[in-house]
Amino acid sequence: MPPRIRDIGALKLYDAVRDASVDSIESLLASGVNPNARVIDWDPAVSDMQTVLPPEFFSDEYQFPSLLRAAKSEVARSGTVEKRKTGRLMTALLEHGADPYALFPQFIRTHPNVPYFPGQPPDEQWLDEDVDLHGVRRTHRAAVEKALRGERRRKMLEEGVPSNEVEDLIDPNHLERDDDSAMEYEPRFPRKEGTCSVIHAMLVKGHFVQPVIEFLGNRLDIERRDPQGQTLFLAACRSKIGLDNLLAVDNYGQNALHHLLSCFNRATGYEPLIIDISLKYLLKNCPSLINQPTKAGIYPLQLALRRMGCVYSWSERDVPSTITHYETAVYDLLAANADPLVCDSRGNTTLHYLRGTMLGESVRMGDEQRRLLQVFIDRGVDVKARNKDDATALELFFMTGYDGMSEDDFGDEEVFSDIGNEVLDAFEKAGYDIMAKDANKQSLLHLVAGLRSYHSDAWLILLQDKGLDPMAEIRMDELLLYR
Repeated sequence: MPPRIRDIGALKLYDAVRDASVDSIESLLASGVNPNARVIDWDPAVSDMQTVLPPEFFSDEYQFPSLLRAAKSEVARSGTVEKRKTGRLMTALLEHGADPYALFPQFIRTHPNVPYFPGQPPDEQWLDEDVDLHGVRRTHRAAVEKALRGERRRKMLEEGVPSNEVEDLIDPNHLERDDDSAMEYEPRFPRKEGTCSVIHAMLVKGHFVQPVIEFLGNRLDIERRDPQGQTLFLAACRSKIGLDNLLAVDNYGQNALHHLLSCFNRATGYEPLIIDISLKYLLKNCPSLINQPTKAGIYPLQLALRRMGCVYSWSERDVPSTITHYETAVYDLLAANADPLVCDSRGNTTLHYLRGTMLGESVRMGDEQRRLLQVFIDRGVDVKARNKDDATALELFFMTGYDGMSEDDFGDEEVFSDIGNEVLDAFEKAGYDIMAKDANKQSLLHLVAGLRSYHSDAWLILLQDKGLDPMAEIRMDELLLYR
């Protein structure tokens, strides 16, 4: 039985998409044509997805919804100008309600070309079934083309074109009996249909999916599964063009490692992303990313250090479970040969990044940062290095505190004295002169005196005990300029 054309509006939309006519598409959608309507009738109830092995689909574009048809068009695979046109076309469909998660039917091959298991003989019926499926697809194409010519014929007659001229204007070289012959084809194999999802199919086939992702924005359901149980990521893993280039960088020179490690927000306190497995995969499979800086000269290792201080937590119980192992990202990078001696474009070493708030705190993450301090010193990072603001990492440490002041913020002065002494001792043993002054003639004692923090009292006493002169003066205008 020949396939039935389900919807004339969908047929017109199919034609406009094929011609990449944005104006025609806008006009049809504005007139109320449903962008999700199917050209050929389909009963989802007949879909058979009960297979143990993943189905191998035979592509039939005449069953595609308009959005998928647009994404796979020749225009979409052309140059930049053509892609922009396709983007406008797809956006118009989306704005009028095209569903990127819409389901549609595709034939399932019952005789695979390549055996799934070793030792199995090739399926000798594969080629015969392939020919048969092509024959069924030709019936769909013939039905669509015949219906389109009929619709054009009707429109021309309505517009007053003489009937004897209509056929030549439609297609003088086409023989409709070829359509009739194609639609009379009888399948020799039982047809088995499965159900697919538009956006998943775009990813699997390597079609033009960017307009859909940009349109959905943060409404993109990243965990949406298709009838095969594939998330968007799993579908992309099967893409004919391969999974998105893992070595790609964005406009700011950020690679995948930078994006994974740049998740931090001290203000909100939400638990950051869990990246352990993803990070290990990239470090193993994409080693060229490890020591690659952004355009701002920031390295993944530096971001991993900054990430350790991403959430303010003032007691052990407040530390979210997912951040109690932030240091593992740093150790993973070092084990993968991340260079501990890198400096960013502002001259900041790994020690400058490590001096973040947690380095001076008594919570567990502070303990881990202080352990890493010794690791980097042992690996040769220069403790005396000054950044472009002429500050050493130790000077930044003694300038770093917490601005919020409440009764709960005050801790045991002896604990903070021990922490400050541990950090100071590590720098001294590595050759740092704690009596040295910065470009504004300020000593470490001056820096702590200007610090509004509950660490200040303990550290002021510690530095004086180390011999720093509390009576040393600097010019007030220099201090104000520096601040």
